[in-house]
Amino acid sequence: MIAKLREWKENVENAGWKIKKASRKGQYFTFDVILAGIIMILAIILLINYWRYALENSAPMKDNLTKEAIRVSNLLFTTRGKYAIIQENSTSILKPKDEIMDACKALNGSTPYHLYVVEYTANTKAFLFGHAPIRTPQDKVVRAAYDGETGEPVVLEIYVTQ
Repeated sequence: MIAKLREWKENVENAGWKIKKASRKGQYFTFDVILAGIIMILAIILLINYWRYALENSAPMKDNLTKEAIRVSNLLFTTRGKYAIIQENSTSILKPKDEIMDACKALNGSTPYHLYVVEYTANTKAFLFGHAPIRTPQDKVVRAAYDGETGEPVVLEIYVTQ
């Protein structure tokens, strides 16, 4: 068998053809593998960008501001304490406006954030405390109660901005 292979090789070489020796390397870096690698890298980049976008727009990324807004809201909507705006012996009746403004003023001095409180009734919108939130990093908590002077339902929006 080996003799026939040698004879065949000599006939091929005599005919002017050259036999190329086989490379021990495989064709690993072909065009399809390179293209697949580029597609994989693009998919990973897209996944990372989507993940970062989802984290930036979710509650955990605004965690400090959200926690502060909830803390401020809870401090205001209590019946006892320095910052309480709910009348004692009730669960949802607001104190008079001047006491609410005093509580907001005291609370605004105790937090590193800026406080802004808006009151909505059925017919009006009243700015109780602070300046309108212009800065983009902000969070708000919406709470409902009853006006202590008129007895009508009100909605308080409590904004916390940096």
